[in-house]
Amino acid sequence: MLMADGKMSPDQMFPMFMIAHLPAGVRGLMVASIVAAAMSTMSSSLNSLAASTVGDFYIPWTEGRRSDCCYLKVSKGTTVAQGVLQLTMALMAIKFSNRVIDEVFGLHSFTGGLILGLFLLGLVARRRSAAAGGGISIGIVVMLLVYLSTSLSWRWYSAIGSLTTLTAGWLTDHTMKRFGRPEYVG
Repeated sequence: MLMADGKMSPDQMFPMFMIAHLPAGVRGLMVASIVAAAMSTMSSSLNSLAASTVGDFYIPWTEGRRSDCCYLKVSKGTTVAQGVLQLTMALMAIKFSNRVIDEVFGLHSFTGGLILGLFLLGLVARRRSAAAGGGISIGIVVMLLVYLSTSLSWRWYSAIGSLTTLTAGWLTDHTMKRFGRPEYVG
């Protein structure tokens, strides 16, 4: 479990502590609690993905003409497909990084900043759909450029993404106001 230079990988410290210092019964409880936490996280993730896929895409696509039984079957199939997709992504992530948690936090910061920017934009913009479209489009482009062309830590992604999305959306909103687009909401 030690690396070539005699140091232990940070990802292996807690499991090694459990093996070396905890009694057998407590080790079992720790493993059971870790598995339960993982199952709970995966369950909520898969459930929300299936619900949003069926509710936001499939039901509008079918115009609500299918039975509840059909929607349940589609939801179950979506859950299985997204579970396989998540498993595949996790296995691929192991090959790209020694510390998968950094990649997960990086992805969360990447998308979380964009979503925060959209939320803030919804509070200040009058033409919400146009402002959101402009803001998120420019926010994604800027975040991709930051991710691909700099070595900036993922800890900055939320701030950059939210400020870029908010600023670009606000500018879109004011540009449309200047050119007299009447899409005011509320």
